[in-house]
Amino acid sequence: WHADETRWEVFEELPGKTGHRWYLWVFEAKRAVLFVLDPSRSAAVPTRTLAGTHGRILSVDRYAAYRKFARGVPGMLLALCWAHQRRDFLRVANDHPALWAWAAQWVQHIGQLYELHRARRMRMDEPSSAAFIASDARLRDHVLLLQQHCDTELADPQLAAPARKVLRVMKSYWPGLVVFLEHPWLDLDNNAAERALRPAVV
Repeated sequence: WHADETRWEVFEELPGKTGHRWYLWVFEAKRAVLFVLDPSRSAAVPTRTLAGTHGRILSVDRYAAYRKFARGVPGMLLALCWAHQRRDFLRVANDHPALWAWAAQWVQHIGQLYELHRARRMRMDEPSSAAFIASDARLRDHVLLLQQHCDTELADPQLAAPARKVLRVMKSYWPGLVVFLEHPWLDLDNNAAERALRPAVV
């Protein structure tokens, strides 16, 4: 499943609720897209909505409610969004021009990750073929390179604070960012859910 949520104003008075801010949630699978309008943005919404489903991987952004939801569902994996991670580096580039080249290098690395993932997916129907095995190895080598590059930079005492913060965040979310390695059919990002919400928001 892909999931996302966005603010939605509902001008109805509810006992115990302050203000009119509700949330429009979307849950998208291969054969279904479900929209949920709810006054809450808590983990109770995905917990209630996905109860009894067979999906064990949820593609999401880094919102804390999804982590809380996953902790309560044995075997549930969160596949975190590389597009959001890329935005972190772009934000550093925009806010700190002195770090533009550093951030641009990371954006390029993430672009290569997308290319290698796409190449592997094209061959996933034949997982025992030499072509798939080779593309899988290239992808895993690149992910290892990213991980080592992150650790090396974090060990540098001269690393600028904004860069250090982004890398620490990425490192903390790393297990969710690499779920796709064992599941070649997974998207690297949560754009499917964001696209599903767009018509309603517009």
